[in-house]
Amino acid sequence: MQINTSLIDCAYHITAMLVEVPQLSAQNQKIVSKPFRKLIEAYDSRSFHVLQIEQYKDSIVMATRELARANWKEALRLICNIKFVKNLAEFEDIQRVLTQRFKEAALVTFLSTSLENHKNFSLELLSKLFSLDEKQIIRVISKQIVHKEIIGVKIDLKLKQVKIDEEAMKYKENDHLSLSLL
Repeated sequence: MQINTSLIDCAYHITAMLVEVPQLSAQNQKIVSKPFRKLIEAYDSRSFHVLQIEQYKDSIVMATRELARANWKEALRLICNIKFVKNLAEFEDIQRVLTQRFKEAALVTFLSTSLENHKNFSLELLSKLFSLDEKQIIRVISKQIVHKEIIGVKIDLKLKQVKIDEEAMKYKENDHLSLSLL
C-alpha cells in the first residue's frame, strides 16, 4: 500500500484552514500552522492572483478566501472538486463531515467579523445563513464564549437571539490597546 504524499499535504492544509481562518478573522495572532500561513502569504504576495485552478493548493487558497468571507458553500465546493479528494473511496462520508466543519468555521468567522457592526443576531437568521439548526448554533457560540474567543456575547434563549454587549466590546478594544503598548 502506498500513501500519496500530496493527499496527506492536502488534508493537512484543509484541516489547518478550518482552524486558522476563524482565528485570523478574530485577529488572533496565534499561529497554529506555519506551512499554511506561508502558503497563504506566498499567494498573497504574488503580483498576479489565481484565476484558474491548476493545483490543489490553488483550490485551498481560493477556498480559504471564501471561508474568510463566511461563504461556506463555495469554499466546500472548491475543496470537494479537488481531484484526489473527489476520488477517495469514503468521499461521501468525508464530504458530510467537511460540510459540518465548514458551516461551523463560517459561523465563527462571520461572528468574529460582524460583532462590532451589529447589536444582535436572530438565531433563525444564523440558522438560515449557515444551514445549521439552532441547537448547533448555540453549541458553537457557547464554545466560543467559554474559550473566550468572543467577548461580550450572550445568548438569549427566550428571544432566540445572540446579543452583543457594547460595554464589553469597548472593554475588549481597550484591553487590546493596553496589551499592544506592553
